[in-house]
Amino acid sequence: MVKNRNDCKILALSVVFLLKTSLAMAQNNGVVLDSKTNEALPGTNIYFKNQVVAITGKDGLFGINQIPKHTHNDTLYFSHIAYDSLRISFSALKAANYVVYLQEKQKLLDEVEVVGVRPELQLFLQYHELAPLPVAVYAFGALLTGNKIYVVAGDFSFEQKATEYSMAYGSIKTNGGRSWSGFSDKMQVYDIANDEWMVHPLKFGKRAYHNLHYSHDRIYVLGGKRLSRYGRTEYLEDKMEVYDIKRDTIFLDNSNPHQAMNFASCLYGDNLVVMGGSIKETLTGKKTYSDKVHLFDLQNGYWYESGLMPQAKETKGTLVNDAIYLIGGFNGAPLTSIETYNPTTGEWRKEGDLLEAVDRPAIAVNEQLIYIFEDEKIQVYDTQTRSLKLYAIDLKLFYAELFCADGKLYIVGGCRKEEYSTYPSLYLYTIDLSEFDKTVCEKRNAPHPINPHP
Repeated sequence: MVKNRNDCKILALSVVFLLKTSLAMAQNNGVVLDSKTNEALPGTNIYFKNQVVAITGKDGLFGINQIPKHTHNDTLYFSHIAYDSLRISFSALKAANYVVYLQEKQKLLDEVEVVGVRPELQLFLQYHELAPLPVAVYAFGALLTGNKIYVVAGDFSFEQKATEYSMAYGSIKTNGGRSWSGFSDKMQVYDIANDEWMVHPLKFGKRAYHNLHYSHDRIYVLGGKRLSRYGRTEYLEDKMEVYDIKRDTIFLDNSNPHQAMNFASCLYGDNLVVMGGSIKETLTGKKTYSDKVHLFDLQNGYWYESGLMPQAKETKGTLVNDAIYLIGGFNGAPLTSIETYNPTTGEWRKEGDLLEAVDRPAIAVNEQLIYIFEDEKIQVYDTQTRSLKLYAIDLKLFYAELFCADGKLYIVGGCRKEEYSTYPSLYLYTIDLSEFDKTVCEKRNAPHPINPHP
C-alpha cells in the first residue's frame, strides 16, 4: 500500500527504471538515464576511439550493434551537454547490463557557461601520436630547451588486478593480480625536428617525483624520492645531480635542504625557487606536507630560506613574466586553487580557482596562457584576463609532462589508470593549438576576485 507522495514517486521511478532496462535488453539496446531521476537522456553522444558511434534517441536508447569491434579493456565515452561525461570500459558496461547513469553538472550558471555548441565544433581535442619513448615512465623530470625534450629518470612501476565477473548479479570480484616497482636511471632525449628519441649512455640516480631545470648548458635534477636496494623502502633524495651538456658529465651536489616529492620549482633569473611538496608518507598513505620556500643561487651554490607558503601542500608551478603560478596540487585531495608568488617581494596572491581540481598536472606556457592537462581535460588559464576554459581530450593520463613549441603542445609519457590496472605510458602526443578553436569548451566568465594572502 502506497502511503504518501514520496512513496508514489519512488515507486514511479522504480517502474520507469525497470521498463527502460527491460525495453533496452529486449531490443538489444543500451540505455542512458539521469542518475537521480532515472529519466531517459536523449541526445547523449557516445564516442569510441574519438569518433561518435551512436546518439541516444528520445527514450535514451542506443543500439549495441552500432558499437564497432572492441576488446575487453576498450572504453566508451558518454557525453551530454548538461551532464558530466562518463568513461566506462566495455567489460564494466556489460556487467551493468548496458544501463548507463550520468550525473547532472553542478556548476553555477552565473559562473560557468558552455560555449561553442555549434554543430560543426568537435567535443574532443584532436591529437596525433609521435615517436614513442624508448622507456615508458611517469612522474619523471623533464624540460624543453631548443628543439629537444629531456626526460630524466621516472617511475615505471606497474600494477594489475585480475578480475572476474558475476553476470547473474552484475558484480565484480578481484582474484589477485601482478605488479612490480622500479625507478629509471636513464636520460631520454627527443629531437622535435626529426621525431626521434635517443637514450643517453650516462646513468643518473634512480629517482621519481622530482623536477628538472636548465641554465647555462647545465641540467639540474632536483628532489623526488628513491627506492632502497631491494625496492622495499622509499627515501627522499638528498642529492642534486647536475648534467653538464658541453662536457657530457654528471656531478653531484650533496646540499639540498628542500628534500621533498611533488614540489613546485621554477627558474627565476640565476636562482631556483623551490616550494612545498610532501616530506613523509605512512604505510596507510597519509602524507605530511611542506610549506617551506627555499632559493638556490646557481652562481654561488648556496641555499637560502625564503619564507613560508600560505598552505602546506604538493603543487606544480610555472613562471609567467615575474610571477610564479602555482596550479592545483594535493593536500588530502586534489586542489583547485590558482595562486601567485612574487620571488622579489615575497607576496602571495590568490588568483582564482580551476574549473576542475588537479593533483599533479602537466603544465605548459604560451605567452600569457597556461595550459593545464590531467585526466582527459585541458584547462586554459589566461593570466591577463584571468579567464578559464576547459576542453575534453580522450587521454586519461596522470603524472605526464606538457610542453609548447612551434604552435603545438606535446604531451609526454605519464601514467595510465584503467579500471583495474595502472601502468606507465610510452606515448608522445602532439596537439596543434588551432584545435582549441575547433572544440567545445566550458568557460568561466566571472573569476574570483584577487585577494592577497595574509
